[in-house]
This record gives sequence, structure tokens and C-alpha cells, in this order.
Amino acid sequence: MGAARAPEIGSLPVFARAFLLERVDGDWELFRQVLEIFREDSRQRFDELRCACTRGDLDQAWRKAHALKGLAGSVGACRLEASARALEAAARRADVAEVDALLAYAQSELDELLAALGDV
Repeated sequence: MGAARAPEIGSLPVFARAFLLERVDGDWELFRQVLEIFREDSRQRFDELRCACTRGDLDQAWRKAHALKGLAGSVGACRLEASARALEAAARRADVAEVDALLAYAQSELDELLAALGDV
């Protein structure tokens, strides 16, 4: 992972709650439902991404990273979105070493995000 990326990603919020709340027009029930779906989908999409990386299928890895980036962005998961964007770019460049490092970083961002969401 490039040294310039870590501070850039680390300065972003883990979760922009106000962003998602605005997207659902202040509807707390819908907010909770969206987050529940996100919890399930984000784990599944990350597992698919990890499998593609493990197989060395960088074409699928960038597609899966792109999907994870979009999912994260749709709920305001800023750091996960940024790490998925960096992973997507590394996979497109076929930079295997960076993909491996960024995959581990994205996993830690996902874990931190899911912990931060708690029982919201």
C-alpha cells in the first residue's frame, strides 16, 4: 500500500451517519433496515473479493472491489469506500503486492466499521 494512501484514508470518518440519515429522509426505521442489509451484503461482497484475490483473478478482484466501493459509498462508509477504491485501482494495475496489502487494510476497515455500527 502506498504510504500516501494511509493518512488520506485514515483521516476519513469510519461512518458518516448524517449522510445516510439524510439519504433516508430522517426515517430511523429505514436507516436501521438499510444498515442491516449493508451488514450482510458487505460481508458477502468482501468474501467474494477475497476469493478473487486468493485465486489471483485480478479482473474479478477489481470488479468485486468496485462493487464493494459502491456499496460502502451508498451508506456513508467513507474509509471502507476509500480502501475499496484503492484496491480497485491496484487490481486494475495488476499490482499483486499492493492488492494483497490493501485487501488486509480493507478487511480491517470493514471490521472497524461493523464494530462501530454495533446494534444501530
